[in-house]
Amino acid sequence: MADTTPGDRSEFVMDAREQRWDRDGLGDFSFAWLDAVPDLVASVTPDLRLLYTNRAFESVAGCGFLDHGGRSLAELRPFGEATGAVVALVEQARDAEGRDLAEGEIHWRVSSLVERWFVLRAHAERDDDQVIRRIVLTAREITRYRTTERALRGREAEFRALAENTPDNIVRYDADGIAIYCNQEIALSTDLDAREIIGKRPTESAASFMTGIEEYERELMRTIETGERGHAELLFNRHGHEQTVHSILFTAERDETGTVIGALAVGRDVTELIEARQRAREGEREFRTLAENAEDQIARWDVNERYTYANPRMLGLLGKTAEEVLGQPAFTLTTGAEVIGRQAIRSILDGGPPEIIEAPFFDPRTRERRVHQIRFVPEHDDAGRLVGVLGIGRDITDSVRRREDLDRLAHTDTLTGLANSQAFHERAPRMLASASRAAHSAAVMLLDLDGFKAVNDTLGHAGGDRVLQAVADSVSRKLRPYDLFARIGGDEFAILIEDIGDEYDLASITGKIQRALSERVTDHGTGIRASIGVALFPEDGKTVDELLQHADMAMYQAKRTGRSRVEYFRPELAETLGRRAAIEQALDSPELLTQLRLHMQPIHTLAEDAEPRFAEALLRWTHPSLGDIPPSEFIPIAEETGTIGRMGRWVLSQAAEAVVRWNQGRSEQEAMAVSVNVSTSQFALDDVDLAVEETLSATGCAPSWLILEITESLLLEDSDAVQGALRRLRERGVRVAIDDFGTGYSALHYLARFPLDALKIDRSFVSGLGLDTEHDEVVKALIALARVLNLKVVAEGVETQEQLELVSRFGADHVQGYLLGRPTPVDQFAQEFLTGEQRS
Repeated sequence: MADTTPGDRSEFVMDAREQRWDRDGLGDFSFAWLDAVPDLVASVTPDLRLLYTNRAFESVAGCGFLDHGGRSLAELRPFGEATGAVVALVEQARDAEGRDLAEGEIHWRVSSLVERWFVLRAHAERDDDQVIRRIVLTAREITRYRTTERALRGREAEFRALAENTPDNIVRYDADGIAIYCNQEIALSTDLDAREIIGKRPTESAASFMTGIEEYERELMRTIETGERGHAELLFNRHGHEQTVHSILFTAERDETGTVIGALAVGRDVTELIEARQRAREGEREFRTLAENAEDQIARWDVNERYTYANPRMLGLLGKTAEEVLGQPAFTLTTGAEVIGRQAIRSILDGGPPEIIEAPFFDPRTRERRVHQIRFVPEHDDAGRLVGVLGIGRDITDSVRRREDLDRLAHTDTLTGLANSQAFHERAPRMLASASRAAHSAAVMLLDLDGFKAVNDTLGHAGGDRVLQAVADSVSRKLRPYDLFARIGGDEFAILIEDIGDEYDLASITGKIQRALSERVTDHGTGIRASIGVALFPEDGKTVDELLQHADMAMYQAKRTGRSRVEYFRPELAETLGRRAAIEQALDSPELLTQLRLHMQPIHTLAEDAEPRFAEALLRWTHPSLGDIPPSEFIPIAEETGTIGRMGRWVLSQAAEAVVRWNQGRSEQEAMAVSVNVSTSQFALDDVDLAVEETLSATGCAPSWLILEITESLLLEDSDAVQGALRRLRERGVRVAIDDFGTGYSALHYLARFPLDALKIDRSFVSGLGLDTEHDEVVKALIALARVLNLKVVAEGVETQEQLELVSRFGADHVQGYLLGRPTPVDQFAQEFLTGEQRS
């Protein structure tokens, strides 16, 4: 087997290259020489197939004649996308009549980041019969030249853009001091255009109104000769213009070898600067005059923090003479502002911005402490160097006191003298942070008065204010001085207890608060009642907002479960209130009415053994995501949010349309009537009698086919508006019944005063019939009362045969309950109860 050591393999490769070289007839050339040249060399056949490549070609193009010989240039694409231009050049050398040579340049984009340029030369070689044997292609890389050229063009473009857009005058000179460029700003400053300047020396192109041009030219030539920067000034005295001064800076321009090849002159109008310096000198004199007569204290300190000036007011504050003050360290002669004053001066001397401080001073003249506001600003010389600090101070003691008074007002509830909401939110985070550092527990309590609206209604706002003041006084007495107690709005108060031992201690505190409030008698002779919600830190929240939110949930739960209670936050409360919030949002949705359904429950007449002549319309709600929501859950929320009016009108309309369908073809004696519940909130939020009138007109429903069921609480309104609405409904022919009678707070005289037709005994009384004599006697009494008032009686919630027999024996007119029929959808109700096919 042949030896394949690296040395032998290298010799084998070299031999192969030489053999291929000789085989293709290239032996007349030096093989080693072509491999050594930096240019790319290749030879191809007349049909552009590769014969030979030198090392440089193989390195750049990535293909060589040993591996790729015989393949076409178009196939190999040695120059990527630029190969087409190379092929065209070779074909030109091959095909040109009388000319076997073609030259050109290619631009090869190797990648998005790499570009290369080459100068190409293709030469066709012919044999004795003038037949082309091969075409020799040489390529020399000129990438560095082209990139340098591009960079120079870019820099020249940048220079031109800068020069043409700068407000300065710019002239470029060659090594002989001849102008070769000037920007357009020159024309504005000298009334000369570029043709009058370019190609001339400064003294040859200068206008007659220029003074100092000879010195200008001397400085220019000195810069060209030495390479050092130069400076000159020209004075312009143009007719009709004010005299101006131009400052010119000369900078040598060099080539790549560092040889000076010219100079750049940049000139600027410095007239305003010179005038500013003059004004500065005049300003210093004015400063002294003003400072000596100013009402403020004015002082200067140098970079070593020593006094260099103090006006009479400052000397008076210090109680010293100028000789005693000048040269002394800053603030060593005062009492109260030593540290803060020196810190401000040092900050400015270290390069910081101007500062304003408020510092206490002991006034030696009045022997009292005062507050001064001092503004410190840096002072610079004409060269821009920091040379000291200027301080201007004035007595702001009275302003500070007024500001403190305003701050107290901004953070204090004016009615109770307690902290307000803003103060609570500012102080509470600091107290929680302190509790956290000390590993103490803390608590936020929200206290909301129960029935405060009634207090305002009965005692007026002045009486309500006295109740709020009493709450503030009573609760404050039960808290520690460092507990945070604030009125955060209306009748709501917030308390933050910073360090509590355990829940028992907190229960003790809330118990003391409630007892103190209940013992505080108001103007109408009753104690104050409040619901309290508690959230613990850090268990129930880490921030003030979280704790207030959770305490609010707990307080709301206390009100829902009986009021005058204390509730602690529990995670499940968030779920409950979250569901309530979802229901509130759903009640406001435009799609609400499409989700409502009306069910009907029959009301049977005991004296008749026939199909029912009455039904109660009952509202049902199925929400797409919340599912079936019971009326006991959504009706109270609808009343609170005011959406009960929209729902009530929908129920009226649907019930009226249903009873109109049922009564088609029926006589007046056989006609059905439907009961619709109307809440107290509907009377407050909506014009009920107008809504009924619009429903009757829109549906064609007869007034006698509609019964409105109201609650006992509506009777307590005892208002002319409610009585008038009920009277108008009765006059129109609509009947009115009291629903759930016996569970409210009605006084008997209200029953006689209001226009009523029937009362419905609440199911809580009916459910106890037959179980004890007390329930039986109550139901008898209610029915007897109705008889006295000439009212019909409906017994609700009849679920057993015994209950049905008892209410019948006691004299009830109508019965309603699961025993006789459950609530069903409107269409199903008609099928079950109005055809006579299915009767209880």
